[in-house]
Amino acid sequence: LTRMKALMQSAQEALTMALAMMPFFMIAGFIESFITRHQEWPMAVRILLMVAGLTFSVYYIILLPRQLGKKEKQ
Repeated sequence: LTRMKALMQSAQEALTMALAMMPFFMIAGFIESFITRHQEWPMAVRILLMVAGLTFSVYYIILLPRQLGKKEKQ
């Protein structure tokens, strides 16, 4: 590859990664704006929200790419 093509390819990959992280930034903003200020909520609700966030993260970062990779191979 020429340097320009390598630069363009790297820029495209970086943009794709940045766009893929947008849902996380939006969810983090929502949580910071509306949820973290509610210290009076029961511990069970707060733990449920943490588990839900962790579950979404694991699915989006690990499981979804694996599923898409399997579809591409077929």
